[in-house]
Amino acid sequence: MRVAVVSVGLSVACAIVGSDVGAQQQKKGVLEFTQQGLLIVNFVPGPGADRRLGHRAADGVRSRVGKLVNGREVDVIDGGTVRNALERAGMSADTTFPGSAAHALGIFFRADEYVSATVSNTSSGFRLSGDLVLVRDQHLHQPLAEVTAPKLDSAEQLFAKEIAAARTQLVPERRCENSLREGHGAAAIANARAGVAAFPPSTIARTCLVWALRQTSGAEIPGELLNVSRAILAVDSTNPHAIEGAAIALDSLRRRNEAADMWLRLLNTDTANVDLALRISFALFDGGNSKRAEPLIVGLVDAHPEDL
Repeated sequence: MRVAVVSVGLSVACAIVGSDVGAQQQKKGVLEFTQQGLLIVNFVPGPGADRRLGHRAADGVRSRVGKLVNGREVDVIDGGTVRNALERAGMSADTTFPGSAAHALGIFFRADEYVSATVSNTSSGFRLSGDLVLVRDQHLHQPLAEVTAPKLDSAEQLFAKEIAAARTQLVPERRCENSLREGHGAAAIANARAGVAAFPPSTIARTCLVWALRQTSGAEIPGELLNVSRAILAVDSTNPHAIEGAAIALDSLRRRNEAADMWLRLLNTDTANVDLALRISFALFDGGNSKRAEPLIVGLVDAHPEDL
């Protein structure tokens, strides 16, 4: 039975840490991690498409993904279950859920991952694009390669393969996070790199690599941290974990102006977050960028005069 993920702690409570142990368990036919729930919501209609096509595309991709993944490891939430829930809530079965609405639906269905995507019907064929997102952290998401095919079923098959391929990084990524919690930095780095090797465009496993490198010392670490962060940003330009990793690396490398630019770029990912703005202000001061921090502090004081 699929276990609901309410926090990341719950999701790994029953996990067995370590690649060697995991391999032994697999040989015995025992799963290393609890079964993950994958929700594929109705696709948002793009140019030339409507909500009925979005519904149809989601059904087709959902069915094909179910045939590509190990059903013991992944529960692809059935389309009938989704439709029944929508209808009980008084909504059409064709209702679409872009952005944060898809995340809310993922929580409702107790999913661990969800796919948010768009379908278009163009002169060159049917085009599908979207992201694989972890419910526990919307910033842990993997942009999926856009696919186009003359027939919808062909596009659905190609997109399903992209989803299945992107998921190959997730088991090593969970091992990476477990290793970090156990204080095993070297194992965390090795597991994250295994996730990147499994899926080279990886952003999710690379994010865990960023976390692991941040907890590791060594003269070569800032340079590697910067490279890994930039590799994520090349695929996902607004990823806050990667932006912060790059900012920290640039501070360590004494590249002050570039570091300040990156810290302020991080601020732009959540301009309403006062705690984040304060943290960035301190980071700018600590990095020798007090002049860049001053306008930010003045703005915060003006907006929150009661905040000591």
